[in-house]
Amino acid sequence: MKIFYLIPFLLISLVLSNRSFAQKENNMWTFGRGHGINFNTSPPSLFRNEINTAEGCASVCDSSGKLLFYSNGDEVWDATNTRMPNGFDLKADTIDFSCTQGVAIAPVIGFPNLYYLFSLEAHLRGTNTLRYSLIDMSLNGGKGDIVATKKNMVLDSVILSEKMIVAPACNGVWLIVHAADSPVFYSYKINSPLGIAKSPVISRTSGISFDDSYMIGEIKLSPDLKKIAMGNYTTKGVGIGPQFRVELFDFDIATGIVSGYNLIDSSFGANYAYSVEFSPDNSKFYLADFLNVYQFDLSLLSTSLAAVVASKTIVGDGTEDAEIPTTDPDSFLRSGILRLAPDGKIYVSNVLSFPPQARINSPNKLGISCGFVLSEPSLFKSYMLSGIGGGYYLGLGNNFVKPISATGAIISKRFDTIICNGSSVTYAANPLNQFIIWNDGDTSRTRTFSSAGKFWRKSERDCQVFIDTFNISVKAEDTTYTVTDTTVCFQQQVTVQTKIPYSNYLWSDGTTNRSNIFNSTGTKWVYARNTNECKLRIDSFKVTLTNFNLILPDASLCTQKSVILNAKTNNASRYLWNDGSTADSLLVNRSGSYWVEVAVGNCKKRDSATVIDAAFIVNLGADRQICEGQSITLQNPIQGASYRWQDGSSSSSLLVSGAGIYSLQVAKDGCIGADTVLISVRNCNCFNIPNAFTPNGDGRNDIFKPIINCNYINYSLLIANRYGEIIFSTTDASIGWDGRVINKDQEIGTYYYLIRVQFFNNNNKEELYKGDVTLIR
Repeated sequence: MKIFYLIPFLLISLVLSNRSFAQKENNMWTFGRGHGINFNTSPPSLFRNEINTAEGCASVCDSSGKLLFYSNGDEVWDATNTRMPNGFDLKADTIDFSCTQGVAIAPVIGFPNLYYLFSLEAHLRGTNTLRYSLIDMSLNGGKGDIVATKKNMVLDSVILSEKMIVAPACNGVWLIVHAADSPVFYSYKINSPLGIAKSPVISRTSGISFDDSYMIGEIKLSPDLKKIAMGNYTTKGVGIGPQFRVELFDFDIATGIVSGYNLIDSSFGANYAYSVEFSPDNSKFYLADFLNVYQFDLSLLSTSLAAVVASKTIVGDGTEDAEIPTTDPDSFLRSGILRLAPDGKIYVSNVLSFPPQARINSPNKLGISCGFVLSEPSLFKSYMLSGIGGGYYLGLGNNFVKPISATGAIISKRFDTIICNGSSVTYAANPLNQFIIWNDGDTSRTRTFSSAGKFWRKSERDCQVFIDTFNISVKAEDTTYTVTDTTVCFQQQVTVQTKIPYSNYLWSDGTTNRSNIFNSTGTKWVYARNTNECKLRIDSFKVTLTNFNLILPDASLCTQKSVILNAKTNNASRYLWNDGSTADSLLVNRSGSYWVEVAVGNCKKRDSATVIDAAFIVNLGADRQICEGQSITLQNPIQGASYRWQDGSSSSSLLVSGAGIYSLQVAKDGCIGADTVLISVRNCNCFNIPNAFTPNGDGRNDIFKPIINCNYINYSLLIANRYGEIIFSTTDASIGWDGRVINKDQEIGTYYYLIRVQFFNNNNKEELYKGDVTLIR
């Protein structure tokens, strides 16, 4: 059987918390070295698993709490503790290289059998590649397996820290990771089997920046989905030794943006800021270093950050005597790990024992009243009796989250509709809405109904849920009474009213009064119901609002011999001119008065126009050239006319002294004439030719060439002796004749030149200069 994964989005049920406790997907925790806790029992009980890792493990159950699979990021086991057939070599390698949060699980929206498994390589490997695989629980006889074509898919290879969580998003899930060497978060939107965003939302926050500055420690999301906390330590502080920091941020599940940096604590001495957790009511924040458990009062954040920092209280002392034997009973919190459980308590684990060794029973309460208990015989002593043992590290668990469909308001609308037998009604969802689902599971955006019933449609947009209900009634059509079709001429609206009163009404535009006002043309209808007799009358009628403009403008016979009067009107049924013609236009070749009557349906309108004879010609003369410093007057006097030159002046003449294109528009009796003329200006003294030169090598007047003071396009110079022989030629105006021919000095005497030059400012016209020059030595 082939399995195809190109499947569309489906809407999922609303989930109010990222912990998903009500659905019990987090009811069975797995830890490193083969241990797990089952929260389906009361009190919680232990169970065996196959994970053998120092850090980084995750598990997921179905909505009833039944274990589905678990992983350490490098291998995947099913509920029978058997490694899935394809569940190996996922590249995280959390066995040999420890990675704090090296594995995470996220659902595929609308497909309960599909899950993403994200693996983050430990930083000791040097690559930090982020990968994902797709797990299909319908494979391997219902025990699940990794889809072969969706295994170890590289999502990113930036230098990442060991921090990774999944968080609910509006209509999806966020995968959140953090850079290893800078204060940068990356949020990947997860929507479907092929819908993981390749480009993450990048949030650059305040913090520190150097190699591995954010490498080790946890990030956690608050239960109200508004805050992200981060415990962090690194041994590579530049010149200042190890860096221990606890930071708090704001998180927007709609955009994936992390912001609002708050440094909660950075004073830990030799201990490490490692594991963090929130209380269920979001008012408290807990931190475990390698010795103690601390509480911070987040409710003071509205007062000041300093107040939150000052509220730091040790609620769990690692020097207390542990009832359960450990390798080091005086330091039970070595590598302390905190995790909020489905029962609303926070469990505390250590590096030297396998199951949690402590618990915070009332994490919402302030200070030591939170009920920190070092050992719980009901759970932990049973661990000792179970014979489960071996190893020396406790793997860190990672929460599984489901997407939320909205965090904003639920907007409900009701649409009651009555239809006749044999007819139908169509409903279309807003084109901007997503995740459409109807009460029968259909996901179409548009539905058509022809039978009675109650229907609903749910959709989402901008983190809001829209629930529309449709109550459709079907009644027999009653055609014993109809409203006469109505035509209204030159009015904006018409009022229509049923002749007989009924209990209630529904018009085609949604109006529910007995009378209705229509301001548009079209077929209308009204449903009139008699509640007592349960009768429905359906009357349809056509409203025609005819309102058209007819403007027949006056015209002038100008230079042309005729003019067309155009009366064309949309939807016109008839035209009638004063001469009896019926076309939509009239050709006029003499002055006089004319009228036309136009009919659209039963509506008529008449207008008239006057045609006058007012022909004239505008002529500014031919294009011409003037010398610099000269001016000319342009004019075209026409009696009784108005003038407008290109510069906006309105005189009948214009004095011109510069080059340019000059235009004149003349208007008279509705006629308009125009003309343009090109005036160019030249430097009449831009070309000088000497009459003698002395090529004796004294550096003065040694070369014969013309002096050109104007811009030119083409140039040539020819020199001839008294016999008419050409002895020198050039097209380069910078080169002249030095009185020599083939390096031989020429005789003193008269020589003849011919110069051709084409100037820019002379309409590109070539000019010719010829004469003689005397060579003197």
